[in-house]
Amino acid sequence: MTTFHSLLVTGVYPPRRGAIGSYTACLGRALQAAGLSVDIVTGTGEPGQEMLEARAQPGTSPSDTAGRAHSIVPGWGPSGVAHVVNFARDRSPAVVNLQYVPYLYGARGIAPAVALLPLLLRRAGIASVVTLHGLAAPRSLQPAGLVLAAIHRVQLSLLLAADASIVTTAHRERVVQRWFPWLGARARCIPVGANTPGKAVSRATRVEFRKHMGLDGNLVLACYGTTHPSKHPSWVLDTLIAARQAGIDARLLAIGQEEQLYLEALASVPPDYGLIRHTVHWTGWVPDGKVSLFLKGADLLLQPFVDGVSTLRGSLMAGLQDGIPVVTTAGRETDHRLFQDSIVALAPHNDRAAFIATALKWCREPPEQRRRLGDAGQALFTRLATWERISAKVAEVHRFALARGGRT
Repeated sequence: MTTFHSLLVTGVYPPRRGAIGSYTACLGRALQAAGLSVDIVTGTGEPGQEMLEARAQPGTSPSDTAGRAHSIVPGWGPSGVAHVVNFARDRSPAVVNLQYVPYLYGARGIAPAVALLPLLLRRAGIASVVTLHGLAAPRSLQPAGLVLAAIHRVQLSLLLAADASIVTTAHRERVVQRWFPWLGARARCIPVGANTPGKAVSRATRVEFRKHMGLDGNLVLACYGTTHPSKHPSWVLDTLIAARQAGIDARLLAIGQEEQLYLEALASVPPDYGLIRHTVHWTGWVPDGKVSLFLKGADLLLQPFVDGVSTLRGSLMAGLQDGIPVVTTAGRETDHRLFQDSIVALAPHNDRAAFIATALKWCREPPEQRRRLGDAGQALFTRLATWERISAKVAEVHRFALARGGRT
């Protein structure tokens, strides 16, 4: 039986840092573990790394060859996209799966050549899937913003000429269906997973880690991930200040964060930051294999998202994977069938005071109660977002795309 061969295309890939690159690497390994053959095409910014061959899960067999990342795309204009198409012709994959977010492929997210990739692949007789990690810039009252949003939507309409598409939240699935109702069953919602491996950490190791970090005896708040515009980074510092003013001996573990970059992302630095600066531990970049230890060293993970908690947040999934109780926000992206108060602690996405109050409530809860919240979140993750589950759904979409294109 011929091994199903998928070609993943991404604008960034390890060792270059980036959430989409990490997602692609994790997906590639999981697809291989499920018995598919995988190649990855990325840009020439830095050399790609050979993927680690994953162990087969029970009932599957490993791929014949380890998937490999090919850094062959000199840029994402017409010549770069031609490189992708020519590579696909040479390798003859069953499906090419583009990992798309506008700003990954062009300044201000303007990437017309990439938007044409599904049509070019169709001309070459190759099925395509587009995974939409982002859709388009929001509409703006400013003329430049209106033009940019229109360009992004045109690009999106061209990308959706693919044989199938994947979105990462139920809200975005509804948006795509509303904007492009003719797609029908071609758009499917599949959550992202945790881009870091979850690891068991013994109680003794956790105690030793906290002692080593100078956190022994404190209530440890944590934040994790980049200071992206989709987050409220100031709310995290405001929560720490409020906790200490309330008499809670709290400290903040800023995982993956650097102080200068974090403060630059704020509209203004909290006036009382100088008083609590010594209680913040900025870790800088943390290798993927050590993220679990840092997360499990915390008592609460603070994740205030501008558009609400959702299944597109890899940093959230990392916390849920490790059973860390999460305080977060509910907004337009939030699927309330999944994210309930019994699974994550929720506050409105536009209410800073409510977020702080919710966090302080959980700071005061006994450890057993916080542990129950973390266990509930971990159960949701196991049911929804393990890479084994994600890769099975993605492989199903790949096979659907191949059949839809009449290339079975």
